[in-house]
Amino acid sequence: MVLVEVALVDVDRDPMPPTPAGLRSDAVDGLYDGAAMALSLYELFDVRDPRRSFHFQVGQIDGAPLDGSLTVEGRSLGLAALIATWSLLSGRAVRTGQVFTGVLGRPSQGMALRKVQEVASKVQEVEAAGALLVGPRANAEELSPSRSVLLVEEAPQALRAAFGDDWNDPAQRRVRSQDIKAVAQRLEQDYLMGFGGWAQLADRFERFANWPEQIPSVRSRALARAGACWTHINEIEQAHRCLQAAAALVENPRLRHDDVLVIHNHLAVFYRDTYQFEEGLQELATALKSGGDRNSDEFVNVESTRGQILSCQGRPEEGLSQLRRARDHYDENQDVGCGRNHTYVVDALMRAGRLKEAREEHALGTRHNAEKNAHVSGAQSLNRAFLDYALWNGELRALRGEGGSAPWERLEQQLQASPVSESLLDWPRIGLERVRGAVRLRRLPGRVERDEVRRAALGGIRQGHPLFAWHRGLVSVEAALSELERQGDPVLARQWLEEGLRWVPPFDSARRFFAPYLERIQQATDPHALLLAIKALLDAEQY
Repeated sequence: MVLVEVALVDVDRDPMPPTPAGLRSDAVDGLYDGAAMALSLYELFDVRDPRRSFHFQVGQIDGAPLDGSLTVEGRSLGLAALIATWSLLSGRAVRTGQVFTGVLGRPSQGMALRKVQEVASKVQEVEAAGALLVGPRANAEELSPSRSVLLVEEAPQALRAAFGDDWNDPAQRRVRSQDIKAVAQRLEQDYLMGFGGWAQLADRFERFANWPEQIPSVRSRALARAGACWTHINEIEQAHRCLQAAAALVENPRLRHDDVLVIHNHLAVFYRDTYQFEEGLQELATALKSGGDRNSDEFVNVESTRGQILSCQGRPEEGLSQLRRARDHYDENQDVGCGRNHTYVVDALMRAGRLKEAREEHALGTRHNAEKNAHVSGAQSLNRAFLDYALWNGELRALRGEGGSAPWERLEQQLQASPVSESLLDWPRIGLERVRGAVRLRRLPGRVERDEVRRAALGGIRQGHPLFAWHRGLVSVEAALSELERQGDPVLARQWLEEGLRWVPPFDSARRFFAPYLERIQQATDPHALLLAIKALLDAEQY
């Protein structure tokens, strides 16, 4: 018999201890089969890779380490590893006097226990120790009835034997504070990187928020982050549900001031992304009035969001000082650069018509991103995409104001120099493709070619979320504008325009925002009036 122990580690920061002598590779595989199954059953705990988060120690039954004279091979340690990992995650002790053996498959292969080798000798050893062996029913034909043996078909039955009938009751779990901290750090890192997709991240944050005995501070932040993830993919009802649950905790006396700022800030971002700018400013005003350390990350984030909303409202000059303060704060205080803060400054400068300064800011942000994120390739490419999108979208807005005589070739060359990576998150990638499509439409002389570009942008539109669909729909709006700029067919322009406007975001606040621009388009009685109405809509469009 051997003793299996497990600890939670982070091998990205902690050195991986050596494998004990006498433990064969297939035995190690069996240990991590058990860890993987424990994670799949536990559900609330979030670990991407068991081998990078758990370390097992296997020793003699008296606690002494393996000395090499005892060889452990095969995957029969899997069940023991499952029990040990469950004990670690739930904080519950295993019933005394029990020994576990059984081979596990991957969680996707079901919960059935598989046969182990030499089970008769294991029973003899357990009987001599006065213990109970819990093992696979698949070995039943090899054994005589014995009070020292409990045979089970599936892993959950072994867990019941080890911990009792309430083995899977969340109320009985005792999550350790260090585990909460470790998972919170990993989730926060994945959020900043957009790892795994926004829907998956939102689900992970929600499950984390609902951990047993979760402290209000962590719960509020997790709910706010979940709401932000849902907002990113325009799942408005889901986002609102999470954010309202977070807001309900604002009055909790155990919440820190920074936690309250996080909740207000995420609500404001939700309002920004749903075109409810005044509501967002009101939320931020409440946050800023609450005081606190003006140099904390959370306070600076609130100011930055206010600057973003002012810029979206057509008041970029008012927001620039706050956006620049956020940029400088993170450049000075973070080892990993956040190109997003440079992005907000680029966007505001572009909206203010300060193109030279915007290009300089883009160059500065690109350099800082390359220097600070050299060892974080995912963050580097993502931040660069947001920076490029802010600049190119601003350049598109500026050239659009010059009409058909604008130097579109220069912007097309810039776009060709920085290709759009298919590995990027949907949000910046689709935005960049929209700008690329709008520029190509201006460069293509023939209607057939331009219609092919337009149709390509609309391809797969029904599979996207509403904001992504709106981005693609805007290419048809740009096609209509380019036709009018060429003094082409106003009927064709109307046709393309109507196709694009079908994809105005369907939620009420967006429709209210766009209503006056859509009314102006409907009332346009000649091509020139229609051209001006389309430009007004595109200039007001925020994303």
